[in-house]
Amino acid sequence: MPTFEELLDDRKQFPDETKVTVSGVEVTLGSLRSGYMKDADYRRKGSKLAEERRQLEAEKTAFESERLTAEQKLEALATSVLRQNPQMTRDEVQEELESNPAAKRLMGEIDGLKKQFKDVTEALNVTKQELEQQKVARNVEQHQRVLSVLKAHDPSLDTEELIEYCKREHIPRLDHGYRLMTEEKRVGAMVAKAKEEAKKEGIEEGKRVATQVSIPQRRMVSTLLPENAPKTFDEAAAAAEQDPEIISLLAGQG
Repeated sequence: MPTFEELLDDRKQFPDETKVTVSGVEVTLGSLRSGYMKDADYRRKGSKLAEERRQLEAEKTAFESERLTAEQKLEALATSVLRQNPQMTRDEVQEELESNPAAKRLMGEIDGLKKQFKDVTEALNVTKQELEQQKVARNVEQHQRVLSVLKAHDPSLDTEELIEYCKREHIPRLDHGYRLMTEEKRVGAMVAKAKEEAKKEGIEEGKRVATQVSIPQRRMVSTLLPENAPKTFDEAAAAAEQDPEIISLLAGQG
């Protein structure tokens, strides 16, 4: 089984039309080789710019150090002149230094170092901008390549939606974002389907219960009389006359 590098390097045995699967997506070796060539070019240019940046930063540090040293020497000369003539003003000390060959040389050196520091700072800023643009261009190229592969794999993919999803979720890689986004959609669709099915089942159950005839239970009242109950009106009247409670009531009324 050839390694990934061997697949890319051996164009004779594995032509550009050869299809391979990378991270679950089928692509051609031609597209992979094109991408790797562009990546290599970006890396080469980026390395060159990074080296230029390091050199400029070293020069900037050296110029700054030399300038500080020259200024310290000039300050020492000014202190010496002032010690010899304490009554001199600042302007007079400056005039004295300008007439001093050693001081003039130091001032010229400082001016030159300041100019060199400014020039190298500007060049460093340009290099930093180019390096940043190089990184942005490389990222854009990689994203476009990934989007084209994903689109070929999933023609229904909304690339703008995927980009916004990755931005919102802070996902740096589009292929990772694609897997997460499609998984969320799949799970969301399953949940929605389950809710809809449960809703339909609930409606059907309600209909079934509503159509059933409900017969309320009736309270049964017993119509059976005790065996010793009076059978006729006369028997009832005779029983009432002998009932102690009725007798006491009648007696109280009289």
